[in-house]
Amino acid sequence: MALAMKKYISPINDFFFRYLLGQETHEALTLNFINSVLADVGMGPLQKVEIRNPFSPKDSITDKEIVLDVCAQDEQHRIYDIEMQLAGNTVFVNRALFYWAKCYKAQLEEGDEYNRLNPVICIDVHNFPLFENPHVHNCFLLREREDRQPVLTDHLMLHFLDLTVFKKQSYTVNSSLTDWLRYFCMDIEMKGLDTIMERNPAIREAHDLYEKFTADDELMERYEARQKYLRDVSTIKRFSYDEGKAEGFVAGEAKGREEGREEGREEGREEGREEGREEGREEGISLGAHQNRLQIAATLKARGMDLAEISDITGLSEEEIERI
Repeated sequence: MALAMKKYISPINDFFFRYLLGQETHEALTLNFINSVLADVGMGPLQKVEIRNPFSPKDSITDKEIVLDVCAQDEQHRIYDIEMQLAGNTVFVNRALFYWAKCYKAQLEEGDEYNRLNPVICIDVHNFPLFENPHVHNCFLLREREDRQPVLTDHLMLHFLDLTVFKKQSYTVNSSLTDWLRYFCMDIEMKGLDTIMERNPAIREAHDLYEKFTADDELMERYEARQKYLRDVSTIKRFSYDEGKAEGFVAGEAKGREEGREEGREEGREEGREEGREEGREEGISLGAHQNRLQIAATLKARGMDLAEISDITGLSEEEIERI
């Protein structure tokens, strides 16, 4: 039976995720997770990995100063960008491509030859819907449009692991990847944890680290600060949308009444008023929501948040945010 815990934290908190897989002393665990993802699509296994941006308890909790949550390199010099993303929208795909490109470009210094470039494989675990017809594991490569073969290059590979889809499905076949995803989806009751740990030593090791984390006052303080920050961002997003909608509705209705009166005099008062009111509502709602997105973007930018993350939150382009 699993040990009772004094404290519970969400295994998908990105600060804990980086603590778990982003330390040099945890490289065997990181290797196991990467191999579980690769095995799910018939690739691998790797023999070893090296963490390139080791976790520190002092890592920022309020922005993305460290862009790659976990960056590792294998024995063949391939680079792995592993990230846990708790909230977002379809813009996250653009963000994933941007960070792949940034990581790929960072391999070369001025004057270096292109043959020095190594593959970059992104593994994004996300807790929000992303694709219209999603699988739990979506793997993207560059292929020819009609033939589908061969793959243009192995230098770009994007893995998206959708926890929202995983939670809705039941699995009769166990694999290393499903064990990892079950662990990330554990709630406070931790049902089934002891069974997973019995068959998968990597999950037992992960949970041992979980318990060390929850017993460490400094780490828990950082965890709580990160959770508070995420809640604040979520509240800001919700508030800005609701307020924008309300303000836009009021402004739009007023404009609609005025336009409706004028149009009604010419084509029929009732019909014109209704059409004008509806058009005004829509325009006003859109304008009010946009103005509030600009306002919240300015606030987050003043706090030093990364432009890409502000774009994820507000839906504004990075160019528009830069002009604020």
